[in-house]
Amino acid sequence: MPESPFSRIPRLIEHSESHEPFTFDELSLIFKNADDYLRPLFTIGLFTGLSMGDICTLEKSHISFERNFIIRRRIKTGALCSIPMTFKLRQYIQGLYDKSKDEKYLLPEHFKDYDFNKSIVSNRATRFLASLGIETKTAVDGVTRKCNKKGLHSLRHTFCTLAGIFGIPETIVRSIVGHMTEYMTYLYTRKVSEEEK
Repeated sequence: MPESPFSRIPRLIEHSESHEPFTFDELSLIFKNADDYLRPLFTIGLFTGLSMGDICTLEKSHISFERNFIIRRRIKTGALCSIPMTFKLRQYIQGLYDKSKDEKYLLPEHFKDYDFNKSIVSNRATRFLASLGIETKTAVDGVTRKCNKKGLHSLRHTFCTLAGIFGIPETIVRSIVGHMTEYMTYLYTRKVSEEEK
């Protein structure tokens, strides 16, 4: 096509509300109470910055214990992510790897749920967070329904925030999480205060 059919349609006014990173207290509460279904999602999401879909569709072939990396393309953007595994994450993933035996996917139950209906996984996580008293929705001026505040996607924001706190350069963070632009990384790390940085 010579021109995008949407190029002449005026853009809606953007609001900058987005998922927020989890606090240390919230993370502590989550990991104290997570069941065997939710713990892998929160653990892998927190230590890799992968999205829910990328975690649920994580194949064993994406994991290189020899190189100590998870290497996969993001579902959403197709960006290649090369994620180093910390010692603890590697141990955790090795346990999941051994447990799932002859399965193609690291988390076969999560893959089945996600493949059947993506909402199954996210709704289960949202209900869990709400049961802990973590606010998952927030009202936004000019928007009639509440917007997501905290959920599984917040783990990507938490990963990026923690990486900023620990001084990991933005270019490295961007390559790990598969952000296509500096602006995307900024959106994920902007809530980090100067003091935290």
